[in-house]
Amino acid sequence: MSTLDSPNRSKWRQFLRQVPFLAGLNEAAFEQVASACVRRELPAKTSLFYEGDEGYCLYVLGKGTIQIRKETASTPLVVAELHAGDVIGELALLDGQPRSATAITTTPCTLYELSRDRFLRCIQDHPELALAMVAVLTQRLREANEQLAHRQMPVETRLVAQLVARLALQPEPQIPPVLLGKLTNAELGRQLSTTRETISRKMDTLLQQGIVKRDTQGLWVLHPQQLQRFLKENA
Repeated sequence: MSTLDSPNRSKWRQFLRQVPFLAGLNEAAFEQVASACVRRELPAKTSLFYEGDEGYCLYVLGKGTIQIRKETASTPLVVAELHAGDVIGELALLDGQPRSATAITTTPCTLYELSRDRFLRCIQDHPELALAMVAVLTQRLREANEQLAHRQMPVETRLVAQLVARLALQPEPQIPPVLLGKLTNAELGRQLSTTRETISRKMDTLLQQGIVKRDTQGLWVLHPQQLQRFLKENA
């Protein structure tokens, strides 16, 4: 853990200046916020905080990927995946309530931590920071509405959409069969906010139809065009 007054100060501040949450601040406001931040390094598969924990700070994700999960009776549901430049934990920071979800690193991460006390002092000195936070919360609301609409789609449609999205990330040209890697039903269930058993049933249908197959290398898509056609007809 280190402050932004260490030898890498210029590099870190340059990154923070590009974060949407901070980009619109005047120089004095930005300097106060940046000076209040503490840099943290976390390995993969590490909890940043758990649902129900006290919310005493927010984080700006500098590098890596973090999953936001909601605990359920069966399996944790992934409600968001955050990347460099995203803000984490702002709700608990503002209202002082416990964390509403769990944050877990999925890759090694660099984060910039801003404590609640320091954040509130910054707002007192620079009220425009409150407007910047409103913009973050507005974006969160939009994303929540989009996720709600997505979850109202049938599971098979969401599954096919996920596979098509992963196909789009593959190197060109996409000559079938296309290997998507060791993508498990449990992982897909977390990403699509459903259970492994539900994904297994839907995946079995795709396997029986010969659209996908599984072997020791992972999940293969044999007929990408059929997935794309299904999505156009049902999305």
